[in-house]
Amino acid sequence: CNMSSVISVIRKNKVYDVGEIIGGYDTPSMIDSIKSRYEDCQINVYPDASGKNRNAQSASESSLQLLQAARFNVFAPSKNPFVKDRVIAMNQSFNNGTHFVNVKLCTTHSANLEQQTYNKAGEPDKTAGNDHTNDANGYLISYKFPVVKPSVKRTRLIA
Repeated sequence: CNMSSVISVIRKNKVYDVGEIIGGYDTPSMIDSIKSRYEDCQINVYPDASGKNRNAQSASESSLQLLQAARFNVFAPSKNPFVKDRVIAMNQSFNNGTHFVNVKLCTTHSANLEQQTYNKAGEPDKTAGNDHTNDANGYLISYKFPVVKPSVKRTRLIA
């Protein structure tokens, strides 16, 4: 498995990506890596919402339950945002100057952001392997700064 985490700090509604954990085997190994690096920090996680499903790593506990048991603050929507909405949220965060990446501390993540390609459906191409950190970071960004879709109000005109 190739689980990834991007370590971000949020200050005054700006996101600073300041670290990365790549190549994680499973949720317990990611928990261990995060705890060993950030043992004295408050840890908020914004995981893939599908982590609530049970999987092969533990027949009795979901990834979200494992994160909660590790005393992480878990922020996960009931379902993942649409992929295109997550990509738009990421792009907007960079375009509006609220998202920054420390390229010295996030070498893989910054390279992935630069090298991400898209398939014919306009979604991130998963075959090149440049999507793992982008996906991980995208869950935080789309949770904290979701795409706000315009609403349309229909009014019937009487002639």
